[in-house]
Amino acid sequence: MEPLSLNYEKTDGVYIIFSDEKTPEKIEYRISGRVIDRLSGETLPYSHLMVNGHGSTTDFSGHFSSSSSRDPAFEVTVSHLGYYLLDTVLVAGRDYVIGLMPSSYELEEIEIRESRIERSGQAGEHAGEMRLNHKIAYRLPGNGDDAIFNFLRLQPGIMAAGEQSSEMIIWGGYSGNSKLQFDG
Repeated sequence: MEPLSLNYEKTDGVYIIFSDEKTPEKIEYRISGRVIDRLSGETLPYSHLMVNGHGSTTDFSGHFSSSSSRDPAFEVTVSHLGYYLLDTVLVAGRDYVIGLMPSSYELEEIEIRESRIERSGQAGEHAGEMRLNHKIAYRLPGNGDDAIFNFLRLQPGIMAAGEQSSEMIIWGGYSGNSKLQFDG
């Protein structure tokens, strides 16, 4: 059996027993820094960080800070939309400037050729003229019996009865009804 490192003190006939061992001082390791664009030097606000498996983000100025009580080495992964991912190990006690490289690549050339014009749902050549035929009517929302009403509701400024409006309101046009009555 090992001896305990205890000590005692007697105060006014009362024994106070306490440990002689000193508690080890807690060491906290800290890193901090800022994330920037490597080419322009511009700060990258709200970049994503994974520090020792814990996620966080940089602030509006691209600054970050993290601490650990286990190890002075920090495994850090930094990402930002439009930049290559950076995976590194940082040592505590320094203020880092982490530069991310922009991710850019060339797009292949595309060629746009003319195509046949679809005229099944066409706006006419004169003001206020709209055409709707049987080829497009079934694609409109709602049922086919109310195709005229549904087609007109897709036009800007035209609303159904009961909807909030500061413009024109369409009255009528219920299911099975193909007649619309305009107020005014």
